[in-house]
Amino acid sequence: MPPGGSTGLSLYLKEMTIYVIISMGILFLMDSACAMTTQYSVMLDAGSSSTKLRVYSWPERTSTSSKFYITEKYYKKVKPSLSSFQDNLDSLPEYIKNLISIAESQVPSHRHNRSNIYLFATAGLRFVEEEKAMNLMNSVRHVLSDKRNHKFIYSERSVRILSGEEEGVFAWITANYHNGFLSSNQSQSKAVGVLEMGGGSTQITFLPDGPLLAHMFPVRISGRIFNLYSHSYLNFGTNYMEKRIKEHLIEQNPHSMDILNPCALIKTAYLYCSETIDYAVSFYKVRAEFASSTCMMGLYITELLTFAYGFPVNTDRIYSAQKINGKSLDWPFGATLYEAELMARDYPCPPISSMISAGNNLQGYRLTLLEFFLFFCIVFPLGYLII
Repeated sequence: MPPGGSTGLSLYLKEMTIYVIISMGILFLMDSACAMTTQYSVMLDAGSSSTKLRVYSWPERTSTSSKFYITEKYYKKVKPSLSSFQDNLDSLPEYIKNLISIAESQVPSHRHNRSNIYLFATAGLRFVEEEKAMNLMNSVRHVLSDKRNHKFIYSERSVRILSGEEEGVFAWITANYHNGFLSSNQSQSKAVGVLEMGGGSTQITFLPDGPLLAHMFPVRISGRIFNLYSHSYLNFGTNYMEKRIKEHLIEQNPHSMDILNPCALIKTAYLYCSETIDYAVSFYKVRAEFASSTCMMGLYITELLTFAYGFPVNTDRIYSAQKINGKSLDWPFGATLYEAELMARDYPCPPISSMISAGNNLQGYRLTLLEFFLFFCIVFPLGYLII
């Protein structure tokens, strides 16, 4: 029996009762709040022909090792492109404010000040003259950093031109999220690599078996570290390869009116390349404006995969896909997940077990403001009845 006999026991039991009621009340309130919390993120993909606005959402996690369950809540393509304002910066703020307005309508107003907004530009802006590109990005920063224009979270990382390596890594994250690898405990050998072909550049990103000596890009997802290999080849995308081939042929045949492309006379694409555009459109269901470039890419990609990357000609480990399990393989999804992991610091909803263990010493217990409020509103009436 505690000191003081029955009176001491009564006081002891009262203290314990108070502590239990306070703890249960706090856990109930925090658990209810956490269960209803949804995170949002706004991603503006500034491409070569348009800006694609995407809004993502996911249930708030309880720790950095928790899995992500991200969904794309909204998508809209807005023209013209960001690069089209390089000689007309005065019109850019209105363009950005319009994008902000659309994003605000798709995120609950009470979550605006808890949601990040990003504008990431890709290869289209990498080819803009450096000074003009910097002026464009600085103008965007000026609009997005002004809190009079919106309440979203803005940081130094919010506006930037992505490197090709980042673009490849984000595509890798997207692909391996949608195929279930990142939400499981599978061996790293089960991850898929990504060979991304863009208009201005091409990227290769994969998880190697052994140590890397160069081009390592570490990624942390749900408590796991992946040391990826990622490399980008600028000027090796579809648009620029076609441009380079044509320029080379013209340079080699400066006085010819009709120039034969010798590439179209080899490999397995010969039959397609020898057809007329009208036939390709009707038989192969290719859009007329892409018929010629499809011929060139059929030849170029074969050389890229075999001669450059070293895959055997008869490999069956490569397949072309724009979706996995019905989900798009666009890099903005992976970028959102990557940035959310970087922002993960102190979670407002820690696991219940850690909350209990943190307060298991009654003598050293200290009341927070919320607990103090509960103490007066809930505990005293119950304590009075106990007496």
